[in-house]
Amino acid sequence: RRQGRGAAGDPARTSAPPPSSAEAGPAPPGDSHECLPHESLRRLMPDRESCGGIETPVGDRRGVTWQQIEEEEPADSSHQRQPSPDITTADAQDQHEDDEEPYRLRAVGHSLGGASLLVYAAMCGRAGRPHHIHRLILLTPAGFLKKAPLVLWPFTRVVPPLARLVEWKWPGAGAAAYVPSSLLRWLTFKVFVDLQQIPALNELTRAGLRVLMNGDTSQWDRALQMPHYNSRAMPAISFHTGVHLIQWAKKGRFTLFDYGSPAANMQHYGQEEAPDVAADYGVIGCPVDICAGRADGVIAKENVLLHYEAFRAAKARVTYKEFDFGHLDFTFAVKDELRHYVLARLLMRS
Repeated sequence: RRQGRGAAGDPARTSAPPPSSAEAGPAPPGDSHECLPHESLRRLMPDRESCGGIETPVGDRRGVTWQQIEEEEPADSSHQRQPSPDITTADAQDQHEDDEEPYRLRAVGHSLGGASLLVYAAMCGRAGRPHHIHRLILLTPAGFLKKAPLVLWPFTRVVPPLARLVEWKWPGAGAAAYVPSSLLRWLTFKVFVDLQQIPALNELTRAGLRVLMNGDTSQWDRALQMPHYNSRAMPAISFHTGVHLIQWAKKGRFTLFDYGSPAANMQHYGQEEAPDVAADYGVIGCPVDICAGRADGVIAKENVLLHYEAFRAAKARVTYKEFDFGHLDFTFAVKDELRHYVLARLLMRS
């Protein structure tokens, strides 16, 4: 992620703008920085003076405990800590060039990371602020969930009334959804490791996961064996991010978080309904490349096509490409076909 440095220690200069990334899914600790869409994305691209030409952390790293972060970072660390983890991660970095020349980022986003980049770019355009993104490459981006995986169905029934109860009982409270104790995490991850020793049971487990994920061909059992899933810590999703996903599935639209009442939405957005992100695609202004997975059951290609159609309706510069991938195949053991495609798009001038 960091740019190379010359002999004198200056950042290496290159004609192509540096890429940033935003992902949702397996990512080792320390490899990326966590970012909450509604609060931190507005700080994703800081002013040049505050960036200084180096990697700019915008949150805390997934898979790393608060104690580890406090031990690794100086007391006067400038980036803000978020109160609860989220599954959206993002790196933002700048390449130091002439002071008169604005920096340009090329951003690659996967799943919720792609949705977060779209929220950031669209809301900057809506507010009349520059987003500093020269090109967006979105790998099976979330946002539209008209065709949702089967596993989401029970949550659409249970979570909304639970969210209203939590808001009534503990206004403003949040929580992280993850395996809560080190013992339970150890037992859970040991089960998935032990399943590898019983091929028949392992295949049965994979078949069950494929059914729950609408036929997604990703190796979910292997993903849960990555090093950052362990008894000490693990990635998590915030409770309200889960609520937001369910809102997308029930509404069939890509909107900002709905606070549940016209009055609450008016307080946060200045209007009675949560803003429609896709309605502002026309003000993003940069080229957008969208990729979908034919074997993706989590963010089905039908959902991804809705992003493409919204960009086309806004007369924006957009391309669309499909791969024979499952949801995690875009980030887990990436194939040369995708790697060459992304690098080719990153090197494009316009």
